[in-house]
Amino acid sequence: DTESDLKEYRVYRATYSGFAAGAGTLLATVAAPGTTHQDGGLVNGTTYYYLLTARDASGNESGATAQFSVTPQDTSVPAAPGGLVVVNPATGGILRLNWTANTESDFKDYGVYRAVTSGVLATKTLITRVATPGTTHQDGALTNGTAYFYQLTARDTAVPGNESGGSAEVNGTPTDTTAPANPVGLGVSAT
Repeated sequence: DTESDLKEYRVYRATYSGFAAGAGTLLATVAAPGTTHQDGGLVNGTTYYYLLTARDASGNESGATAQFSVTPQDTSVPAAPGGLVVVNPATGGILRLNWTANTESDFKDYGVYRAVTSGVLATKTLITRVATPGTTHQDGALTNGTAYFYQLTARDTAVPGNESGGSAEVNGTPTDTTAPANPVGLGVSAT
């Protein structure tokens, strides 16, 4: 506005559509010639509706602007998981992954990525997701003697889900440590 006696702008907010300036919460007054206000403390995923009026030095308030809305979203990426280790159980064909739990309040799950060469996340082969509070995964049907490389990512509950970068890469090689069955049918023959 370009009126010579413009004093301030009034920002109104509600969590429902179609509200009138007097029915919403007077969120802020912005002294002229200011034209911005940052609204904080909002809940991600909730839609907020706003109106704006102008007030002059005599206290006269204009009609409201057209209503507009915004839905803030969580864009914070969780920390990459840490403490990833591979354990080789004695049964063969299996590797077990263990890691340290992430502590973000909106944490959802871990992505387990596997490859047969180093550079796991470059291939983007997601083998499973492990929901919180899980911190282990047993990877089976593997080929004994083949090296497998793993990395983890962390994902939060935001839609579509903020995903972290990868954990440190680890690898393991399953081995068969089960002895064969005892032989049977041993006999002695006369010559």
